[in-house]
Amino acid sequence: MKSKIQQICEEILQEMKPDDKERTQVAQTVSNILNQLKKEVKKAGIDAHPELEGSIAHGTWISGERDIDIFILFPLNYPLDKVKTIGLELGKKASQGKWRERYAEHPFIEANIDGYRVDIVPCYKISKFSERVTSVDRTPLHTEYLSKSMKEDFKDEIILLKAFMKGIGVYGAEIRINGFSGYLCELLILHYGSFEKVLRNALRWKTQEAIDIERHYSDSETMKTIFAEPLILIDPIDPTRNAAAAVSGDRLGDLKGAAEAFLKDPSTRFFKPKLLEPLSANQLKALMKSRGTDTLFILIPSQKISPDVIWGELRKSLKAIKKLLDLNDFTAIGSDIWSDEEKEAIMAIELTSANLPSVKSHQGPAAGDPSQQKFLEKHLQNNKTLAGPWIKEGKWVVELKRDFTNAKDLVETKLREESPAAMGISKDVGAWVKEGGRVLLNEEVLPLCDANLSFAEFLTNYFKKLPTWVL
Repeated sequence: MKSKIQQICEEILQEMKPDDKERTQVAQTVSNILNQLKKEVKKAGIDAHPELEGSIAHGTWISGERDIDIFILFPLNYPLDKVKTIGLELGKKASQGKWRERYAEHPFIEANIDGYRVDIVPCYKISKFSERVTSVDRTPLHTEYLSKSMKEDFKDEIILLKAFMKGIGVYGAEIRINGFSGYLCELLILHYGSFEKVLRNALRWKTQEAIDIERHYSDSETMKTIFAEPLILIDPIDPTRNAAAAVSGDRLGDLKGAAEAFLKDPSTRFFKPKLLEPLSANQLKALMKSRGTDTLFILIPSQKISPDVIWGELRKSLKAIKKLLDLNDFTAIGSDIWSDEEKEAIMAIELTSANLPSVKSHQGPAAGDPSQQKFLEKHLQNNKTLAGPWIKEGKWVVELKRDFTNAKDLVETKLREESPAAMGISKDVGAWVKEGGRVLLNEEVLPLCDANLSFAEFLTNYFKKLPTWVL
């Protein structure tokens, strides 16, 4: 008799494993793109070779996924600028006019062909990791490694693991998610042997769990001195790389929490989560008021650049604004970022209060300390001094007038008057803020919820904070 887990897995595979029709459609599109690229390569008279990479090449994609990864491999004797320039031109010519240039660490072409999002990426053809010039050069080696190491029945297990990761919201190595990449899921199945075994072993993972499939290192302690991330899985083809480097402690915790719950009570809800219904503007207003806090929103009219670049800059800038608030005694109890990755981004910072009293206490040196005279001179002549200095519990104390008593005024003023770089805000975000950024407080943001369902969902999830599989 089949276990409940086996029954659930069979049901999910029936739905999420691509059928023959879908595989034929994908294969035809891939073949057309590769043939077109080969023609363009031949026409240009260059030494380059296009290859299919990623989950479609590995046979581990989930039904309905519309992403195709094509890499154009150049010999190592080609200059890097030539690889980038020629590679992009080849990608454009093979994209039927529906393309745009994208930039992360490495430029590539993103095309829309037959309803698929096709990434065409120039790289170097290498035979070992030490030859790599750019980070993407490893990808064809990943495909080669998996084709040699992966058993056929592992593919179903990988699809199950990816679907589970997607369902609980931890799938994706991009900065927006900080979770498990497709390649990492494949390696975990390769190491443990099945979807269920990955979950059971994940529950046993300790801080800085270290996995080394190809045994590049003699012991785990050595790996822990080299890599600092919460989970370490040595890339089989590159011992200098942690394939799990993107996984944050929060995403690791999410996986463990969901794994424990699924193993105790298997259900399709982990793979097909019920999404939280976005609250109305009036409901959100009531919810914000009931929390007794104040939430600051910084609206940024962003431009369409690489999503990882956008999220990286937003994270850096959010950290800088939180530091500004902290230096001015405003206490943040939570924060998050929303972006449509095209035109608009919003940073949300929840504060215990957006308002502070005009006076603040400042402690100085101990009474009798050699530095007390300097402290006295400074504050006796300071027009911000409201009371003191005096001695309290053996230390000099002074009461000062605050520069800012309202968080919104503080952020608005600093964003308007100071340079972004001086504040620690990224160059792009700083420029976008200057072009039309706004700072809103509490219900001032609610009209945006009516205009943008995605933002309403974000705000609902921020305040509710329920994992999807709990619903």
